[in-house]
Amino acid sequence: MRRALAIVVLLGMTGCASLLVTPEDTRSDKAAKYGARTVLGLATLGISEVEMGQIKKKQQRAAYIDGQYECMAAQKAKAERYAAEGNTEAAEMAVRFHNTCLNGLRHFYAREEAAYAAAARAA
Repeated sequence: MRRALAIVVLLGMTGCASLLVTPEDTRSDKAAKYGARTVLGLATLGISEVEMGQIKKKQQRAAYIDGQYECMAAQKAKAERYAAEGNTEAAEMAVRFHNTCLNGLRHFYAREEAAYAAAARAA
């Protein structure tokens, strides 16, 4: 029991390197190391998945925002080009599409602010 406790304390101070099984380890040392690995593995189960999920969500958010800005820039350029050509109907249509992209971005930020406010109230 003392060896297992000592191994857990050492692990906390030195990390997983202390759990490597070497040929010089006795059977009880090996058993304690395997036991510590199991306990620590179960304790950390799911932590990396949560982190990866948060990273993926940030990437999706960034891609959406970039897409909205690209949409707005493209529609603005079309509106300017059509206006220069004298095609007012097409220019108005491009402005409407630009405003649609802008409104989508506004709604996105409003939803995020509401989610942050709800999380703050829950905490």
